[in-house]
Amino acid sequence: MHYEELLVTASFHHTPFHFADALRLLGDGFVDAPLLLQEDVTLEDLPAFFERAAAGGGPLKATVRCGP
Repeated sequence: MHYEELLVTASFHHTPFHFADALRLLGDGFVDAPLLLQEDVTLEDLPAFFERAAAGGGPLKATVRCGP
């Protein structure tokens, strides 16, 4: 991103308050996490995941695993 001078812009911004509130809701059982996180993806599989999502064949939310 740096050398190519690319800019990544999110559609919205969350503050630490929002993350703490979301974790509280998950921890207290008010939100069913499996309904939100529909797939597990490794870093190696991420390019294929994005291609599938762009083609309309992927879930809206996934967990990205950075390790084994």
